[in-house]
Amino acid sequence: MLLSRQVPGGRHEVERWRTTDGGRTWSGEPVTRNSTELNVRPFKPVGLPGDGAMSVLWMAGEYPSYVGYRTRIMALGADGRAFSL
Repeated sequence: MLLSRQVPGGRHEVERWRTTDGGRTWSGEPVTRNSTELNVRPFKPVGLPGDGAMSVLWMAGEYPSYVGYRTRIMALGADGRAFSL
């Protein structure tokens, strides 16, 4: 499962959470960390490998409202680093 949540410091970071026991327990790992901007609306593109290049996409930037935003689409590369599309 992919999610964006507010972390200490006020920023939103993207995380990937997994369960191996039907949802009783979960473990999470950061996709983004120590960001200087908002990271929201993560998703996995349909038809791409789960851990390859572009396995996660999300919006990054300023997003004060649905009609006022300055964002770009980010992707997680196969090397684990984020890049802008």
